[in-house]
Amino acid sequence: MKLLNQSILFTILSGYLSLGMISCQKDIVNYNDGYDDQLSSDGPPVIEKVSTAADLNATITSAALTDMIVLQGNNLAELKSIKLNDVEVDLATVYAVRSRITLPIPRIVPTEVNNKVTVETAKGITEFPFEVKIPNLVIEGLYNEFVAAGDTAILVGKYLDLYKLDVLEGKFLLNNTEIKPLRSVADSVYFIFPSSTADGATLSFSSPLIEVPRQVKFREKGISMLDIKSLSAYVTDGKASGDPAILPGFDRFLRIRQSFGAWSWNGIFWSGFDLNEAAVLANPKDYYVKFEINTKSTASISQGNFILGGDRQETRYNPAENGALNTYGQWKTMRVDLTEFYKDASQGNGTYLKTGWNTFVFSYQPTVDVNDDFSVCNFRIVKK
Repeated sequence: MKLLNQSILFTILSGYLSLGMISCQKDIVNYNDGYDDQLSSDGPPVIEKVSTAADLNATITSAALTDMIVLQGNNLAELKSIKLNDVEVDLATVYAVRSRITLPIPRIVPTEVNNKVTVETAKGITEFPFEVKIPNLVIEGLYNEFVAAGDTAILVGKYLDLYKLDVLEGKFLLNNTEIKPLRSVADSVYFIFPSSTADGATLSFSSPLIEVPRQVKFREKGISMLDIKSLSAYVTDGKASGDPAILPGFDRFLRIRQSFGAWSWNGIFWSGFDLNEAAVLANPKDYYVKFEINTKSTASISQGNFILGGDRQETRYNPAENGALNTYGQWKTMRVDLTEFYKDASQGNGTYLKTGWNTFVFSYQPTVDVNDDFSVCNFRIVKK
């Protein structure tokens, strides 16, 4: 009886062990000794094409700063460095395996351009033709050219930081005397101009990437196009309720504070000026019409046209063409090509400007119903 029980127990235990082995076998993961993680290279790197990160099938030959691109080829792992022109790519921003490298184009302007991407790995180095599109430096001028001396003057434009017009590497001279900026950001450099700064002073600037200095003028009077004292409608002296601070150096301006219906035609002024400068008449394309504008922070200009220029009233100028214009209660200098306001392609100089008296008209036509509150003054012709 005892032997029988032992036999039965042995049989039961054998069954459990068999089941356990079967169960364990189901949980076993087979390791593939042939798995390739593509993190090694077998020889020198080869680049076969460049694509966007969004479309690996596409082939591109150029891209812009900050674009994400993919270098495709072979033996691209074990990366040591990447250069676009002479700009090093931060490897912390790169994903590299044997068949491809994904990277962002650094937001840096090269000092030397060879239109190549250079890849170095542990197994060698290679180059491949590729153009990085570098935006041109854009200098607009001073945000308010007629800011008072002693106040904050702001140089504005596009890509100022890319071209090292900044606190660290920019060189700035005000009438040939060095001036240090207070601070700088991507599109602006801030200064305090000394209270002794004369009208017409020149701010020049350069950097390691700008060998030939650029210049802008401070409070350049130009040729006045409007005698505001001859007007009455919309004229104010900065003392009425809600008026903005008057533009330094002036005693009045036009404040357009009114509700206008969509597509309504609203005459602001009809005036004129004498033009006797031969250089302007000979080459009007070399000149701007400039004026200052000031909007209430609660009343930005978003849709509509200023019809400015001669008595033909043909040119529609939208001061908010790049989005709503809001100066938040500060004066801002606007710049428009002189040829835009007096355009006539049939004339040799491209305009219908003439020696002597020229009509100067401002009408306003919003394209939607608006409740406007903006001010303008100091219309003038100034050399670019």
